[in-house]
Amino acid sequence: MIVLTLGLFGVGPWGMLLFAVLIISGGIPEFYNLKGINQKGEQILSITLGVTALVCWTFGVPFIWVLLGLLIISSAGVLVGNISSISLFSHFYITIPLGLLQFVSFQWQNQYHFEFPLFLMVLVWSSDSWAYVSGKLFGRNKLAPSISPGKTWEGLIGGTVLTAITAYFYSHYFLTDFYFPDGRTPIWSETSALILGILVSIFGTLGDLFESKMKRKAGVKDSGNVIPGHGGILDRFDAFFFAITVMAIFHLITYVLVNR
Repeated sequence: MIVLTLGLFGVGPWGMLLFAVLIISGGIPEFYNLKGINQKGEQILSITLGVTALVCWTFGVPFIWVLLGLLIISSAGVLVGNISSISLFSHFYITIPLGLLQFVSFQWQNQYHFEFPLFLMVLVWSSDSWAYVSGKLFGRNKLAPSISPGKTWEGLIGGTVLTAITAYFYSHYFLTDFYFPDGRTPIWSETSALILGILVSIFGTLGDLFESKMKRKAGVKDSGNVIPGHGGILDRFDAFFFAITVMAIFHLITYVLVNR
C-alpha cells in the first residue's frame, strides 16, 4: 500500500486523481454496507458524482464551486430523488477529504508538489506506528474500550508526541523552500509542522474510532476484504480522512493570518 500510494503521488496530479478514484470506488460501497444499505444503483451514482467532483478539481475548477455543486446535487437527490442520506454523508466522509488532499498539494505557487501529500501520509503512518509501539510498551488505561479495546491513553500520548517530533524534522529537512506569497513566512515552519503533527495524531485517532464505531453498530470486524489481512479501504484510510481535513483547515487559517 505504501509503494502504491507513494508511486501514484509521485506521478503528479493525475496519479493523485487515480489514487482518489480508487479510494472512492472502494470506500463508498463499504460505507453503504456499514450503514446496512445495499443499493447498488445508488452506490454507482454516488461514486460517479464523487469522481466527477475530483476530476473537476484536478482540471482546476475552484474548490468552493465544485464543493457547492457536489452538496447541492447530493442534497437534491436526497430531498426529491428518493436517494438515501447516506449518499450525502459519503461525500462528507470520503469525497471532500480527497478533494482537500488535492487542495493542500497545490499550496505553493499553484503548482503540484509531492512533498505536501507525502507530509500528510508520513504523519498518519507515524501516528499509527508510534501509537501502536507506545501502547504495547506502556499501555495500561483504555482509551475507548467499548469501541476499540486495543487503544490506550498511553498509546495516544506517545503517538502524538512522537508524531509531532516527526513532523518537526520532516519540515526542517523537506519543506524549508516553500513560503507564503510574502516570501518570508514558511508554509510549514518547524513550529507549525509540530502543531500539525499533534492535530493529525489526535484527529487521526478520532477518525479511527469513528470507523470502529460504525463497524460495531454493523456487527462486523472489517469494513471489507479488499486488502488481505487488513480489511477494507475504510480500515486503511479512516484516520487519513480526518487528518487531511484538519491539515487543510490548519493551512487555510494560517494562510489567512499571514496574508490578511
